[in-house]
Amino acid sequence: MRVALISDIHGNATALEAVLADIAQEQVDQIICLGDVITGGPQPQRVVALLRDVQVVLVLGNGDHRLHNPISPEGLEDHLRILVDTEAWARQVLPEVDLAWLRQASLTHETQLIGKRLLCCHASPRRVSEGIVAELTDAELSEILQGYSFDILAAGHTHVPMLRKYGNSVLINPGAVGSPTGEGSVARYAMVSIADGRIDVDFRSMNYDIAPAIGQALTNGMPHAAWWASRWNIDCTGLSGLG
Repeated sequence: MRVALISDIHGNATALEAVLADIAQEQVDQIICLGDVITGGPQPQRVVALLRDVQVVLVLGNGDHRLHNPISPEGLEDHLRILVDTEAWARQVLPEVDLAWLRQASLTHETQLIGKRLLCCHASPRRVSEGIVAELTDAELSEILQGYSFDILAAGHTHVPMLRKYGNSVLINPGAVGSPTGEGSVARYAMVSIADGRIDVDFRSMNYDIAPAIGQALTNGMPHAAWWASRWNIDCTGLSGLG
């Protein structure tokens, strides 16, 4: 049995298309999205359409939570204020049917993979913004994961791929599909396979052309579009709005 884990698309349909094209070449039983679907990016409608088309299982991210429970941008740090502004814009451009689909995301999702319990969340099972990072000690993890039972825990949020043991269990972060990584436009996800009781995790990354998405951001009314374009460390000369 094989499951594709994707996370942190952040409104970047161009990156998502690259990932889904790669997944389509495999025999995958399920695609699970670990949240932060549209926040901060210029292509929310296309992202939702792509995810609905492949019938993903959807987990709630912290950005998704704010989308459905708006907060005021007043007094926020710049980065968070920008995200809140883009979420307000996304609520305006997305049709209600898409917003309703996004609202069905759950805080956690649990499934069985041939006798292995897979527990999925965005950041941690108890909070949408409590990141699990490789530097945490087992004692710190025990406090976060107390009361949860799993063989595999899949979480996103930090945008950093991770694989580590925790007791007899495995913790996985597939990395981010649609957020800048410091390496240009690289989309990441993970494939989890179960065979003969063995858990195999295949981290995948692919380069893609971010220029079309930047061009769309600069022309479709998304707030802070120049900020978003500048995060990719590419030459934007000739793209509308940056000159």
